[in-house]
Amino acid sequence: MRYTFDLEPEEDPFQGLALILFHTSAPNYTFVDDLNHLYRLRLARREDMELDSDHYPLYSYRDPMRHLTYHLIERPAQLSASHTPLTTLWSPLQKLLFIQGEYATEAADLIVGEFTMLPPTPPADDLAAATRHNILAAFHTAFTPVTALNPSAPLPPDASRKAQRQHTEMKQLVTSILQYFDLHYEG
Repeated sequence: MRYTFDLEPEEDPFQGLALILFHTSAPNYTFVDDLNHLYRLRLARREDMELDSDHYPLYSYRDPMRHLTYHLIERPAQLSASHTPLTTLWSPLQKLLFIQGEYATEAADLIVGEFTMLPPTPPADDLAAATRHNILAAFHTAFTPVTALNPSAPLPPDASRKAQRQHTEMKQLVTSILQYFDLHYEG
């Protein structure tokens, strides 16, 4: 007798996730305030995320209309753990934004696009748009680069050992953070 199992392909654990790394050491409360104004978010301070005995400042928001969840984490200035994840990629005081949901990639693309290229100046009589443009212009003036991270992306076959190690570290760190979110926050 033969048995046939119909196994579904393993689901990507990073599906519905977009990550943006903000290369800025601006104080997290002012940075979060600016993000809230720019993207109509309501990121609010939460209890620090504890990971490997280190405490990461955390801000979260669940958007019920867009069905997206946002978590912004700031890397502490000093890490106590012997192994420092993403040391070459995620520097102290930089911010990592997790966007979770079906349209996470689209939301991240909008943010990355506006941080990469300043939108045209709005009409002077549109005060809300002018305020928004001024916030974005300040980020551009301060040269605040962003990096979109994709833990699902395959590495090229000729990737260096350093690139392979960094990619593995990123996947492990993102997995640990997602597990933390699963344990402490409703989806």
